[in-house]
Amino acid sequence: MGAVTEIEAGRDLIEALSEFDGGWLSATGLVEGVELRVAADGVDPVRALRGRYTLASLLGPAGGPYGVVLGRASELGLAVVAGQLVAARSLGVAVSVSGASGAATARSAPPRPPPAERASAPSPPPSQWSEAVAAATPEVAPEEEPLWPEAGDLVQHFAFGLCAVLMASDDRLKIRDLNGPGRLREIRAEVLKVYPPTERDGKRLFRLERKN
Repeated sequence: MGAVTEIEAGRDLIEALSEFDGGWLSATGLVEGVELRVAADGVDPVRALRGRYTLASLLGPAGGPYGVVLGRASELGLAVVAGQLVAARSLGVAVSVSGASGAATARSAPPRPPPAERASAPSPPPSQWSEAVAAATPEVAPEEEPLWPEAGDLVQHFAFGLCAVLMASDDRLKIRDLNGPGRLREIRAEVLKVYPPTERDGKRLFRLERKN
């Protein structure tokens, strides 16, 4: 196994991993802004995960694709998710390379900070992360991100009735009512309770209620 290279907090993880010259990459650390591709019938969907996650394991050839196992504390205990990494931002990730000819280091890798600037508590070695995840996985169901309406979907709003979704972001929806004068409205996600979709006229239909 080659020397360990640190990817500093704030860097795009996929971009940083692309700087390695060949070999097999393995990594652990902390990440946020994660997007995972997971297996499904038909097209494999990409799921965005909100918040910080422990990167328990990342494995793959230089240039990808990378398989990952992520962990996060939840109300139910330790939640574990896995899939193919599509996007993530480093919050401090250590990478090692094996199987590459010559020195296994990243191109233009940033210099390591002085000891005083590093985190006081070092991350456990990869083997300890893997053992912790393996012990927790049989007992805890994966934490899934709730489904959220997208442009082209329908919503049954508690006040505005049946509406078409024209634009969707993480924090708001732009909708147009279908049974009235066609008025456009913007509604905030933080005030809504979103129920799993049903189907209507070949489209997904979400029921929206006011949060208590």
